[in-house]
Amino acid sequence: MNKNRNQAFASFRVLIATLVISVVSLSQLPGKFPAFLSITQVLAQTPEQLKMRKWSQKKKLANNLYWQGKEYYDNDHFKIALPLFEEAYKIYQETGELKSEVITINYLGDIYDVLGKYSQALKTFQRALVIYKEAGDNLGEAKTLNSLGGVYLNLGQYPRAFVFFQQSLEIYKKYGKFRQIDSLLNNVGVTYAYMNQYSQALTLYRKSLNITKRLGNRQGEGGVLSNMGKSFYYLGKHRRAMDLYWDSLIISQEFDDRFFKGLTFNNLGLLHTYRREYKEAEKFYQKSLEIYWESGNRIREAEVLRNLGWLLFKTGKLPEAEKTLLDAIKVMDSLRQGLNYADQVSLFKTQAEAYRTLQSVYIAQGQAAKALQISEQERAHVWVDLLSTKSSLKLVSQSSNAVDFPEQNLPQSLTSSINLPTIKKIQQIAQAQNATLVQYSIIYDPLKIKGGRIGQESELLIWVIKPTGEAAFRRVDLAPIWQQQNAYHSSLGYHFWTISTTTNLYKEALTRNWHRQDAITSIILLVGGIIGFALFGRRLVINLFIKPLQPLKRHWLFFWLFSSLVATVGGGGLFSWEFLSLMTDLSYSNHQSIFFAEQLEQSEQLQQLHQLLIQPIADLLPSDPNAHVIFIPPEPLLLVPFPALQDTSGQYLIEKHTLRIAPSIQLLDLTRQQRQHISGLNEEALIVGNPTMPIFTSEIGQPPEPLPSLPGTQQEAKAIAQLLDTTPLMGNQATKKMILQRMPKARIIHLATHGLWDDFQGLWSTLALAPTDDDSGLLTAAEIRKLPLNAELVVLSACDTGRGRITGEGVIGLSHSFISAGVPSVIVSLWSVPEAPTAELMTEFYRQRKHTQDLAQALRQAMLATLKENPNPIDWAGFTLIGESKAITAYQRAQKLDTEVDLNPNTPEVIEKLKNE
Repeated sequence: MNKNRNQAFASFRVLIATLVISVVSLSQLPGKFPAFLSITQVLAQTPEQLKMRKWSQKKKLANNLYWQGKEYYDNDHFKIALPLFEEAYKIYQETGELKSEVITINYLGDIYDVLGKYSQALKTFQRALVIYKEAGDNLGEAKTLNSLGGVYLNLGQYPRAFVFFQQSLEIYKKYGKFRQIDSLLNNVGVTYAYMNQYSQALTLYRKSLNITKRLGNRQGEGGVLSNMGKSFYYLGKHRRAMDLYWDSLIISQEFDDRFFKGLTFNNLGLLHTYRREYKEAEKFYQKSLEIYWESGNRIREAEVLRNLGWLLFKTGKLPEAEKTLLDAIKVMDSLRQGLNYADQVSLFKTQAEAYRTLQSVYIAQGQAAKALQISEQERAHVWVDLLSTKSSLKLVSQSSNAVDFPEQNLPQSLTSSINLPTIKKIQQIAQAQNATLVQYSIIYDPLKIKGGRIGQESELLIWVIKPTGEAAFRRVDLAPIWQQQNAYHSSLGYHFWTISTTTNLYKEALTRNWHRQDAITSIILLVGGIIGFALFGRRLVINLFIKPLQPLKRHWLFFWLFSSLVATVGGGGLFSWEFLSLMTDLSYSNHQSIFFAEQLEQSEQLQQLHQLLIQPIADLLPSDPNAHVIFIPPEPLLLVPFPALQDTSGQYLIEKHTLRIAPSIQLLDLTRQQRQHISGLNEEALIVGNPTMPIFTSEIGQPPEPLPSLPGTQQEAKAIAQLLDTTPLMGNQATKKMILQRMPKARIIHLATHGLWDDFQGLWSTLALAPTDDDSGLLTAAEIRKLPLNAELVVLSACDTGRGRITGEGVIGLSHSFISAGVPSVIVSLWSVPEAPTAELMTEFYRQRKHTQDLAQALRQAMLATLKENPNPIDWAGFTLIGESKAITAYQRAQKLDTEVDLNPNTPEVIEKLKNE
């Protein structure tokens, strides 16, 4: 109601302003007869004069609207200012007032940003940037770059925001604009703070504060103090944070700076919540909410509602907490409108805490079914929207409103705004998949701040839904893990990946440089020793780094030992992530263990994960090893290779179950529908191996370098192509253009090449293909999503294909893109997989696939076969099947051919094709 009234009021003001300008214009016409004589004179003017008068009146109207809008803007009445600026902007465009247009467009962009209309904000600022660049206005360009950085900051795309801020800062430094430099330093500091780099943030805040004081900008000083206080809060220096908050609040009240008043009230609420002074905290949250409600700042409103919801949950006010968190989710939902896929994903990651807290509320109320629905919605939000929008697939939540537990129906206010699967539909999905679904959710305690990291894993929630419809819920307390000396580093899955990747990188580099015995080799050995000693202790160093060196000359061994000792004692300052990034593209084919130094350490880690993730639900899993188990993990567990988890007897999980994963339960229903829509016309298999490698820039500012060749994938492609009766594309033949032409016609797509992810660019994972004169050879995830694919299976047998930027929607990488393009089944690797065992595993997979249409079972048998010859998990456990497991049979394709081209499936031609398969 208030929103409609404000919009009506703004429209009324536009109308009044138009009438005022018209009356003033008529009253200024010459003549003694104000009414009819003035009108007669106007009519007697030439068309050119009338046009000039009309334009003059429009300019006056636009200027009037602009100044009224600016007055409301300066007083934080953004909703009222918006239609005034929009109308002024239209007139300036019509009359060709470019200077006024670009000034107005910047105000419009700021308002769109504040009101959470991010898509419009980005378009508006991009338009302004074009105008400034064409006009050669560097300062205007800098202002717009700063504004674009602010939008991306709100969207959670911090690396991109950082780049825009830095570009703006460089321009302002060039012109010596200290007030703007002050603002940019503060913005860059905020970006560091959002990335949990609080010490770097404080360094920039202090620089900003010094400039602010020299300029006498007391109002700006208040904003910097509030930001500094928040960094000190997360560093655990709460008394210092409190002092800074109050200093900021005094200044904000002095200048009636409503934005920073609202921000500081929220920060004070957080601090009092941490101190368990809940009544004081609630008062500050309410004050902050009032400001953001009035100004229309939606993203800040959602943040405060989320914090307030958690406070209400902690104080046992569960109904109030539920309502508040649902309100926060509704606000956040409204912010996604019009955004592209990448922006939606990054924005949603900043908002996931409200979903997790709401799960805790429902669990506390004894409503595990509701908690499952919210858990599912948390991870499926962008996935389902993207797929259902792109295709004609029908969401499970839209097909029925019936549920098994009517007393646990979610509020209508929530279900009307977002698509939630009912419990009954989740059970139907399990039945349709003929699989046991296992969904995990990790709950965080935001008051646990350790080493500047916000929140600590406090509880693991597990739901198990059997094909029969039977559902169960289990909880695991994670507090004991943090009390152990050997607790996981930052998250459960990341620790697992770090160990495997670090050891893999070292051994790959060692193998490649074995014959060189030069300074490069010694540096690699030194870095490997430092990593091993720092992360895993001396036992790993001895077994993994010293034993393999025995074939080397003795003086190299002594050089490495001495260098490692000096580096370790001196602090290990030679560690370089850039150096490790370079090594990730190297190959390794050694059959000895590179996952851990000793089998004992390996088993301990695998058993810890098994005890945490599998043991609590082991009695609920099927006893038949051929029965499917589908894991739906949250983001910290996405890199866990479930097949390699070991029970106390040392048996791997893959030996007891047929496994696959999915980013969400709803996705399983959508991929099943995608499988049913696949055309029967496609018979081609597209096999790509070791294309001529393109050059690739891993970081901004770094020179591009060619990716290393993968000769092992060439043999893999040849062997698989022979099994599938086709010819592989390799070397210079495997160009991006050729592959894009053949992809829509392929039933099976197998790509054995480098798969890269570019976290700086956000979500654009990349496949390396052969370059041409007019093409880089890099096929991005964004391009893949747009392809009209009709394949039933894509296999990404490549380096790092699974590890896209991790978010709540699943592994956001190339697998996501292929599923979005219509592929129901994708097999990816979770880490850099050695070439030789990969070739063995993939060849065995296709051999097994000839005997079964169950892709998960074929992959399981291939893993078990590879396990016999290569017992180390790094060699066989990295591959995972995402999505559908049932392949389309030859007879089903023949039936589709019958439907599509009026072919009789019993004709000799079709029968012969079936025999060949």
